[in-house]
Amino acid sequence: MNLRSACLLACALLLIACSPWNDGAYYAQQARKEADRRERLMRLSTAQVERGERLHGKALVAFLSGRSFGYRYGSFPDGSRGDYVVYRHFNPDGRFIAVDNHLHNAPNSVDGDAWSVDGERLCVLHQWVSSTPQCYAAAVDARGGLQLYIDDPASQFHGLLTSVSNEIIDGPPPSLAARAR
Repeated sequence: MNLRSACLLACALLLIACSPWNDGAYYAQQARKEADRRERLMRLSTAQVERGERLHGKALVAFLSGRSFGYRYGSFPDGSRGDYVVYRHFNPDGRFIAVDNHLHNAPNSVDGDAWSVDGERLCVLHQWVSSTPQCYAAAVDARGGLQLYIDDPASQFHGLLTSVSNEIIDGPPPSLAARAR
């Protein structure tokens, strides 16, 4: 192979590696598409749910403290069909406990998981989900369920409904049987 052929081959390989078709660009494009799809669905859900009475400050602390909020879904996070059950517990001492029948079936606290109320916002550090606190605007619907709306002005999901509880338990969450795999 002569010098000219070697240079042309090197340039061609460099163009392919830096092109919009490389793996990094492809995965970034797919992540954007998925985020846009989730945003569309969340906007649709938010529009269909009547927003409840907004809670903040001491009223929000009193509503959450010592309670567990249950959520039931028709499929698991991996997409398989089944009754996926989640409980989120707001311990009065500020610890946050998450339990589900997919990965975390015992109501044990994880060191560092916490919740707090800062004026209008409920902020939760749930390290299995994120290494930084996620903040929400909270409301109570007509049947007493907790509605959480994403409160992150830098996010495309800001102001969108992310969850509505189906069940409220005074006290810690129950242990759940792990799903058979």
